[in-house]
Amino acid sequence: PHLYSRSPLPIFVDESCFTAKDIPILAEMVHGINIKLMKSGGLTEAMRMVYVAKACGLKVMFGCYSDSCLANTAAVQLAPLADYLDLDSHLNLIDDPFIGAEMEKGRLLPNDLPGLGVCLNSGMI
Repeated sequence: PHLYSRSPLPIFVDESCFTAKDIPILAEMVHGINIKLMKSGGLTEAMRMVYVAKACGLKVMFGCYSDSCLANTAAVQLAPLADYLDLDSHLNLIDDPFIGAEMEKGRLLPNDLPGLGVCLNSGMI
């Protein structure tokens, strides 16, 4: 709690927050949480985490590991609920087998494909 009240920069918890149950315990120590779909268990738990975090007055960020376009495009579906996004890992993959959300002017945007908006990259098959 001491660092939280003194920090000129917002403190976000990452690897200490796996599910919505972790959030109330951390709420008095941080300014926000970083949700990763591969860590939290998927879209349903991620949405639950957003609602609990907001109810606790916390900011929400969606992040990623070395995820493919498939995972990051899924996370983009929840982007309007977030305060910050860091969903760019798929841009570093040489052979990403998926095509999905597209980068436009520094923003990752969903496309118009059905479902999550992901399809196989036929060049990788």
